[in-house]
Amino acid sequence: MSEFYIRTLVDGKELSKKDVQEIEMSRIQHVFTDLTNLGGELVDKDGVKISLSSAQALDFSSAKKALIQTKIALGSERLLSLYENELKKSDAMWREIASKSEIGKNTRDSFIEFEVEGVTLGDFIASLPYISSRSDRNLPYHIHPEHFVNIDKKDGQMVMETLGMYGGPTYLFIKVHGKKPFPKDPDTNLSLVAGNATLISDNMDIQMRGMHQFKAKKNGMKIKLAIIFPEAAPREIAEGHKYHLAVEFYNMIAFAGETKSFGGKVINSIVKHLKI
Repeated sequence: MSEFYIRTLVDGKELSKKDVQEIEMSRIQHVFTDLTNLGGELVDKDGVKISLSSAQALDFSSAKKALIQTKIALGSERLLSLYENELKKSDAMWREIASKSEIGKNTRDSFIEFEVEGVTLGDFIASLPYISSRSDRNLPYHIHPEHFVNIDKKDGQMVMETLGMYGGPTYLFIKVHGKKPFPKDPDTNLSLVAGNATLISDNMDIQMRGMHQFKAKKNGMKIKLAIIFPEAAPREIAEGHKYHLAVEFYNMIAFAGETKSFGGKVINSIVKHLKI
């Protein structure tokens, strides 16, 4: 396996690998507690039932594997059932937020940057089909502990996740194309836009937008992530989502570094001339 280095910057402050893992561990423990309180059964990495206290005593690697295996054992339908009341509360919160906000006005924005050596933009793009549910519906569980359901559709994704480490999860359809919420940087090779995000329950637009910019450099890349929340969203959501993205994309970049393929080299030759 080739070596790589990931520099994570939140508001200009660097987070070490240990910092990112500590954030991830805190959310793993949060989900363990939530699942137990909601009536879900926890299992270890081998699928053996364990108590909450046993789960909380696990080290980072074992805890991460146990939560992944727990979600696999429960399955999407059971997870949706366990969180049914939490999802209703979340839907009600977002309806209230949307009613007090105007799209694109006085938004609360989350920005985070990565500087990467040893993993190229081609490597990252080549890994995306494996990270998404098109390849392995369980792989998104490896990326963030607060990913619960991830189903690819033709023009977007159905996702159940906790936004901004705030409250319970929300079940959304996120459109993968849309109008750029702001001009991209001149050195951006590829920009991915998250268009409107709508509640699965009633198709209401929660007014969340996003644009991620990817910039190729020799033997590496730079990434600038942006998620835009509506004006009436609690400030804690926008702040917390910076750290959600830190965990999510750190793991995505690491996965790309661990699964390099010839396809990444091919994509790199195209990326040099890419400006979209």
